[in-house]
Amino acid sequence: MQAYLRAQGQWFIYSTTQPTDGHNDRKDWDDSTERALGNITLHLAPSIQVAVSELTTVKEVWDHLKKNFGTPSIGSAYAELSRLLAMNIPTSSHPAPTITKLLSHFTYLKDTGFEFCPSAGNDYSLQAPSYYGGCSSNTQPDVAGQNQEFEAQWDRQGGHALL
Repeated sequence: MQAYLRAQGQWFIYSTTQPTDGHNDRKDWDDSTERALGNITLHLAPSIQVAVSELTTVKEVWDHLKKNFGTPSIGSAYAELSRLLAMNIPTSSHPAPTITKLLSHFTYLKDTGFEFCPSAGNDYSLQAPSYYGGCSSNTQPDVAGQNQEFEAQWDRQGGHALL
């Protein structure tokens, strides 16, 4: 969304305050703010639109969204991992698009704080970020402890533990 607002020439509104002098400057700023708020709102689910409808500046909306939706939940990371594990590299066509998609899944998981840590032998295991009890050492991971932490976190987020 930030890239889209930049492309539309509206991202500057996030970091500027309304000008106090010049009627045209204020009008241009107000118009840009309205366009940016409209573009953000159009890209939100209706239930989230309701939550930000009372906010009047791009900064307020952006900060609200970042605070409430900026950190991916363990559920979304699990869904991303599931998509990663379900991928098959095709044998009948060029593998480059699939490998690119595979790398994007790894990048998403890395960006959310998950790590791929060495376990026994040459295998790697996915470790949750430290706030979920991630890699604590280079030894064999405590899978039972991680499963318990995953279940507890899942329950706290209102999901149902599947492990």
